[in-house]
Amino acid sequence: MVSSDEPLIKSFGPNVRGHSRHFLQQSEYTIGAEFSENEWLYTLHENVFTNKPSEQDLLWKLTIPATERVKALKILDAHNLNEFSLFQTTESLLSTIVCRALELHKKYY
Repeated sequence: MVSSDEPLIKSFGPNVRGHSRHFLQQSEYTIGAEFSENEWLYTLHENVFTNKPSEQDLLWKLTIPATERVKALKILDAHNLNEFSLFQTTESLLSTIVCRALELHKKYY
């Protein structure tokens, strides 16, 4: 880590040992850290942004309106980002099939 007296965000991954699901989800990991009393300590990510705007770290929060839900799910599904591709369970396969049939393609039986 770098030397700093201010809280910072450290990024790890995606090459981190973990469950295969994290690889499939293309996970990235971050921690909030600060150097205090001669040691690195974990801190909240929000602490990086509370005192002053940071020049090192950026944090974005995206809020998608519920009215755009189906449109967003269609885009994600077109890139093979769906419940089954991420979790690879029988339940997630069924959920993906139901989502495609009843929500994304509006086929009601």
